Amino acid sequence: MTILITILILLLTWLSGRHRAIQDTLRTKTTYLNSIFSDTKKYDINKYHPEHSWKSMYKVDKNGDVIRPLKPRFFLSTSLLVSFTDQWHKSATIERLTSIASIVLAMMLDYPLLIRIAIVIAAYLLSLLIFTIYYKKYKIKK
Repeated sequence: MTILITILILLLTWLSGRHRAIQDTLRTKTTYLNSIFSDTKKYDINKYHPEHSWKSMYKVDKNGDVIRPLKPRFFLSTSLLVSFTDQWHKSATIERLTSIASIVLAMMLDYPLLIRIAIVIAAYLLSLLIFTIYYKKYKIKK
């Protein structure tokens, strides 16, 4: 059981770091435009571009312009279900949930408390390393 939990912690740590990199890459127009996500043939501009993706939360007209005053596109699209609107929110949700899950799993291990805390810290540091690798990978090499 300990091996299974350890594998799950590693998988969740990898997901956390990777999705944090996606989230940071999509954070601003500049980082987006200098990333692989700016390839509109592969990635939907309405889900990835920070100047467009926010509109996914709200109702739009036939031309794709947001209707004012702003109205949610679907029930709870601006709050609880926001992770279903664009990639930035989806990645933020996945990053947070996987981080929490890995901490919970680490605390379930049958080790002394200090070792479990050390595992949580090691998982966090590994997630930072994975974040750095993916953040660099998502940038367009010029």
